[in-house]
Amino acid sequence: MCSIDELTCDLEPQDIADPYALSERIKRRLLDGIGPYITCSIGMAPNRQLAKIASDMDKPNGLTILHPEDLPGRLLNLQLSDIPGVGGRIKNRLIDAKIWTVEALYNTQAKQLRALWGNVTGERLWYALHGYELSADPTQRSMFGHGRVLPPEWRDFDHAFDAARLLTIKAARRLRKGGYIAKTFGLWLSMKDDRWSGDAHLGGINDDHAAIAALTDLWKQARQQVPPSLRIIRLHVALYDLTPVGAKQFDLLEQNSVQGGKWTSICDAMDKVNSRYAKTLISMGPWSPPPGGYAGGKIAFSRVPDMEDFW
Repeated sequence: MCSIDELTCDLEPQDIADPYALSERIKRRLLDGIGPYITCSIGMAPNRQLAKIASDMDKPNGLTILHPEDLPGRLLNLQLSDIPGVGGRIKNRLIDAKIWTVEALYNTQAKQLRALWGNVTGERLWYALHGYELSADPTQRSMFGHGRVLPPEWRDFDHAFDAARLLTIKAARRLRKGGYIAKTFGLWLSMKDDRWSGDAHLGGINDDHAAIAALTDLWKQARQQVPPSLRIIRLHVALYDLTPVGAKQFDLLEQNSVQGGKWTSICDAMDKVNSRYAKTLISMGPWSPPPGGYAGGKIAFSRVPDMEDFW
């Protein structure tokens, strides 16, 4: 998974033969097209994992090339936390296994890393660090969600629900636009000294009505379990357990399938109107953006927001 300021690609034979010329062309195009304030660091290596590591070695405007015959070479100067995929929990496992340095990581065995990770990811990392070319794992969307740090005047349960409701509708819109249905709705609340979370089974929906109903049920549970004196600082909603719309399995015993289809048709009609005028003209129930607006319109790690996120 690349973040929004990264990209990766395979090189053509002529660029492999002269990587410095390729780097110069990329940097020149950025300078001519954007200006001197946006630069890039470039890493070239036998595989994507090593190229990402190399790109971090000479920021903000450098070039690092890791040739297969030079490995491990400059890798040994890195810290464990410099290796993508070695987070805090994995780092603690490595330390417990007496793997304290990148050199020790490099010199261990592929099966040992698989055991430490608990899956094939550790073994794949070993092969990547040793210069083997690995095909990228296919990625699949796992959820549609939105979060928000609430302004001080909106941290009571009533105002926080209005914010959660708005974010839920925005998540459901993105779910429909992406061509998915969700089987589970989740709600997470963060207070100063406490947290609360819950989820609700949906049965495969993508309409605002069902999503809001799930939010309302979870909100009632939260109000019963969270002391009313606590202030909600941050909340997050998500629709997950996704299935493409075309792959939905209908249940002969489901009583609400016809009614659910009607709500989906209503939401599709509202989406068309809102899209035509590029703003929220029609919503299911009240539409109360929190102070400052732009709820749901922030730039996430792996996604630049769409224009619809700001409606």
